[in-house]
Amino acid sequence: MADHLVSLRDRLPNMHRSIGAAVANATLALYHAALEPMDEMGDLAPVPFKDAQFQRARRIIENRLGDTRLGAETLASDMALSRATLYRLFEPYQGITSFILDRRLAYARKALGDAEDTRHIGIIAAACGFTDPSHFSRVFRRRFGITPAEFRKQGRTAPSSFDSGSSFDLRPWIRNLS
Repeated sequence: MADHLVSLRDRLPNMHRSIGAAVANATLALYHAALEPMDEMGDLAPVPFKDAQFQRARRIIENRLGDTRLGAETLASDMALSRATLYRLFEPYQGITSFILDRRLAYARKALGDAEDTRHIGIIAAACGFTDPSHFSRVFRRRFGITPAEFRKQGRTAPSSFDSGSSFDLRPWIRNLS
């Protein structure tokens, strides 16, 4: 609830009036959720509540990309959710492990493409939570079709099925609204 209110405070000045009712409904749903925990409800939890949970999880993941212990268990514990609820939350994104890996690779790709970031590739890999530079190189190549060293050397943007920016795919959430 606190995360939602902080986000609302930051976004309210630029928010269009036409979405006010939706924001009010989401806020009320979160308020009710705070009074009646919905962890046991699983798929029956209201969409705004699930979205708020996902946004909170995404922020935690983004802030802890370099933490090698980051995974389903630590995230569930940090969020005071059951692992089953967390898995359901990330189901549209091929699971929590896949989502974390996608974010780590997106961060690494962004760092490697930044001409001003002169860190060694192994340092960038470690900053993204990879303990083995060889494993990082294999995973990077599998995802982008080019090794991290080649990517940096060529200074080009490799094709990706995952956005390397800070945005995320809202399509699964939007599909659930209809």
